[in-house]
Amino acid sequence: MQDFNLNVVWFVTVISCNVFTLTFAKDFAYNGAMGPEHWGEQYSTCSGKHQSPINIDSVNVIRRTYQPLRPKKFESTPQSGEILNNGHTVVVRLEYDEQRPTVSGGPLDGEFVFEQLHFHWGDNDTFGSEDRINNVSFPAELHMVFRNTKYPTFGEAALENNGVAVLAYFYKISKKDNPDYAEFTELLEHVVKPDMVAKFSDPPILWDFINIEFEDYYTYIGSLTTPPCSEHVTWIDFKEPVFISANQIERFRHLYTHDNSPMTHNYRPLQPLNDRNVFSSLPIRAPMATPKNPASAVPFVDNLVGGGATRRPAGISVTATMLVLSIFTVKIAI
Repeated sequence: MQDFNLNVVWFVTVISCNVFTLTFAKDFAYNGAMGPEHWGEQYSTCSGKHQSPINIDSVNVIRRTYQPLRPKKFESTPQSGEILNNGHTVVVRLEYDEQRPTVSGGPLDGEFVFEQLHFHWGDNDTFGSEDRINNVSFPAELHMVFRNTKYPTFGEAALENNGVAVLAYFYKISKKDNPDYAEFTELLEHVVKPDMVAKFSDPPILWDFINIEFEDYYTYIGSLTTPPCSEHVTWIDFKEPVFISANQIERFRHLYTHDNSPMTHNYRPLQPLNDRNVFSSLPIRAPMATPKNPASAVPFVDNLVGGGATRRPAGISVTATMLVLSIFTVKIAI
């Protein structure tokens, strides 16, 4: 019995540690001995075949029709919100009185609930995004992370196929500040050191961070882009960028990591595509209604004849119309 109890304790400890590393892994960096090229030494999944980020070649994608993506509660005002410097990025955490925002439809199998959002950026405005489009990098990228509602925690969801989805947005530089990012970028000055937290005075809604356009995107199956690099993540990369100013992006680079180094960049290098396909969304078009009486529903188009507007059945040429009018005129003259 004692051996059984010890085995149970060991099993629970292992499971707890696995969940812990999935959500709170800290022993990695973007440079040096703990940089991306060494992640696989401690986290074997980081050496997997289906890793992220990738380069998306728009010529070689497969165009596929999906049901519309269905965001829900993205307009809901959180009860509270805060940002955290976790030593690797800035995380935005939002708490809600009622149901948290969810997304479903598109390439997603099931309903996914919002967990958090965070950012990746580069040393300057010429690169910084993780995924690339046609080998073009963007100055920064936003990851909005969701878990399948089938699983009660993110740690459990990250261990399962179809457990996690990430909505990814690329940033482009605008001349003016994005007002929706005003308080957020101001709060960055209060989380310069790792593990520092700052609260929003006016918690943002999810729409404040992203575009409302939800139809045009690329999607593929990849991984988390930080250790433990769990795979089977559904990525949705929106083609329409979010615009913020160079000044707003610059504030990210003033943060510090756990080793007291400037967090000038935090993007993982590109990973091989291997045997995966990347899909490009095709929205479903509403079917044309079939008229009850086709004979009485011949479409007409406007054409100018003799300086006045007349209407003729579509498909009948102007020459034929003029011929009919000429015959009619001759008969009247006779």
